[in-house]
Amino acid sequence: MAVSKSKIFFYACLIFIGAVLIYTYFDCNKPKFTPRHISYYNSSDIEITGVIADEPDVREDHEKIIIKPDDYDGLVLVKKYLYPHFKYGDRLALRCDLKSPEPIQSEEGGRVFYYDKFLAKDGIYSSCYYPNIEYISSGHGHAIKSALLNIKHNFINQEQQIINDPYASFLGGLIWGAKKSIPGDLMEKFNITGTTHIVALSGYNITIIAVLIMNMCRLMWIPRRYSFWISVVVIAFFVFITGAQASIVRAGIMGIMVLISRQTGRLSSMRNLLAFSAVVMLAINPMLLLYDAGFQLSFLATIGLVYLSPWLKKFFMWLPQSFELRENVVATVSATLITLPLIIYQFGRLSVVAVVANMLILPLIPWAMGFGFMAIILSYLWLPLAQAFSGIVWLVLQYIIWVVDSFSKFSFAAYDIPPISWVFLFLSYSLFFLFIIFINKNAKQTV
Repeated sequence: MAVSKSKIFFYACLIFIGAVLIYTYFDCNKPKFTPRHISYYNSSDIEITGVIADEPDVREDHEKIIIKPDDYDGLVLVKKYLYPHFKYGDRLALRCDLKSPEPIQSEEGGRVFYYDKFLAKDGIYSSCYYPNIEYISSGHGHAIKSALLNIKHNFINQEQQIINDPYASFLGGLIWGAKKSIPGDLMEKFNITGTTHIVALSGYNITIIAVLIMNMCRLMWIPRRYSFWISVVVIAFFVFITGAQASIVRAGIMGIMVLISRQTGRLSSMRNLLAFSAVVMLAINPMLLLYDAGFQLSFLATIGLVYLSPWLKKFFMWLPQSFELRENVVATVSATLITLPLIIYQFGRLSVVAVVANMLILPLIPWAMGFGFMAIILSYLWLPLAQAFSGIVWLVLQYIIWVVDSFSKFSFAAYDIPPISWVFLFLSYSLFFLFIIFINKNAKQTV
């Protein structure tokens, strides 16, 4: 059955109209807080007790935790000093100067990050900075989530015994989505080269990794039907080991959808599945469409991998098929190209070297993850063997850092872009949709 232009146009219009309606709804219908809701007390000093509702976000010089108050509805984002560390499920007593989150303007002026709406999508309407904190007790989180996070932290501690920083922090970001800080100068190099997404288990790179894992299975002569299920299991494992965070669950769904499209080869079914998945996710939390860059990037990367990859492949026939190099490069380029307008719009930086840098790096990410996980498992059996095996991991990670460092030194590597209108984004993706219609029509005519 042919994919008609009218259907693709309908889905494109539906998404755009939905975005406008969602923006209008949330802009005109601000939450009205009662005394029962913690955000009713914003702009006041208040004492609360509550439980840490999610895994703490550890940065280079501070830590962010989300508190679910015992006596109030709602959530509070707390920014605190790095020490003492707390964990998910700890009950704390805090004296907070509650504030309403506000948009953040860049130092250069002009570009605005709607931090208030970014938090609102997760039900957070109150923030508290560097309060007085008293530890009360632990073990108040959900039993399954606590168990998953304990396993994750145990793995991270084991990882620290076999490889040193910054490689341990880098590997932790790849495998577990660990948020332990990476040196600021190295993070800036990732920013310049457009490869920031690889230092955390984000929605963008898990979608690409889904394809690369399947390619890696094929490289090891695993039959296609088995490689599909192995890839699905690997993605599900990483989703659960990170604590099944909502953003990673959404990314995992997108990644599995890409695997389904590669397995069946039926774009018409994939189109319906993609639209259905997006509708379900947005029905659960409609603010994702406008205020969650991770959802936006993973959704677009999925479209690129499904629709652009088959067309792009003909331009890379000069690459050898050995080690699935051609497939991996095509997957990387398709996802990078289709997300580029959004990255420029959201983050205000155009990395000229991003496509090439990602081509050189991303195909090795599944290998780094695989060898890294194997080294950690070996460390439970015999630490000296694991430390020797980790040398392979170190070589892969060292290569990735070398590529990032080398490309970041080019004077033309990246340019800061002044704030641009949403019209740029609309026109860019309108052209992408029209192009997809065009190549899809030509593909059918040649069949």
